[in-house]
Amino acid sequence: SYLFMVYGYGVIYMLISTISPDAFSIGNLGFIDGVYFSLVNSSTIGFGDITPKSAIAKLVVMSQIIMSMAYIVMLFSSAVSYVKEEAVNSNESNHKDAA
Repeated sequence: SYLFMVYGYGVIYMLISTISPDAFSIGNLGFIDGVYFSLVNSSTIGFGDITPKSAIAKLVVMSQIIMSMAYIVMLFSSAVSYVKEEAVNSNESNHKDAA
C-alpha cells in the first residue's frame, strides 16, 4: 500500500503540473518526474531539485508528508507489537516446558 501511495501521489503531481505548468519549479512533470518527486517526498529526503510553487501543490505535498509519517508510525507500531507478542508467547512456552 505504501508503493501505491507513492504511485498515486506521483499521478496527482503530474495532473497538477498539467493543469498548472508553473505549480512546480521545473514546469510540467512527466510520469517519471511525478513518481520520483513523490518517492523523494515520502522518504523525507527532499533533494530540492523539484519544489512546489503553487498553493495546491504545497497542500498536496504536505498531505503526502503526513501520510508518509503515518505509514512510518504504523510500521514501527506493528513491528513492536509483533516482537512483544513473540516474546510473550516464548515466555509462556518456556514456563509450560519447565512445569
